[in-house]
This record gives sequence, C-alpha cells and structure tokens, in this order.
Amino acid sequence: MRDFKVNICGVPHEVVFKDDSFTACETHFGEIKYKECKITLSTGMPPEMEKQTLIHEMVHGFFTHLGYNNLAGDEVLVQSLAQAMAQSFEVKKEL
Repeated sequence: MRDFKVNICGVPHEVVFKDDSFTACETHFGEIKYKECKITLSTGMPPEMEKQTLIHEMVHGFFTHLGYNNLAGDEVLVQSLAQAMAQSFEVKKEL
C-alpha cells in the first residue's frame, strides 16, 4: 500500500508502511509518533487488520491532541474504541 496522510484533530499525520517494523512484539502492528505527526504501520496485514490498526493509532492521537494523555495510554480502551469504530464504518450493500 502507498503512504498517505490522515487528519487527527486538524493536524495532518503521514501514514507510512514498513516491512517487519514491529518484529519485537507479535501483537504490535503500528505506532504513532506525536512530535513527528507520523503513523507507521507494518506491511503484510490483511486489509481489515490494517484498517483497525490505523484507527487504533488514530485513537491514541485523538486522546493526546485533546489532552487526555492518561486515556491515550490505556491500550484496552484504545483497542475497544478502534474495534467499534472500524465496525461502525463498514459499508454494507444491504441494511
């Protein structure tokens, strides 16, 4: 996938993909660098997992930009919101 940008609370963030970026941890597929306004995602994930990982990193960014640093570090909360958001934005042909 090609690199692109997302908007987090009015601030553009570059999204880049890297091979084997997070081999140190089997459950770590992305990261956000707040000062650099950059999200890095591991390559090779299925599209749904890639979307959920991007949203997960964006949720960290939302909390940080809004001043909720304690919530930004709550991985269970961040992952729960990311899953809910990813499922909410699915496009369905039939309702």
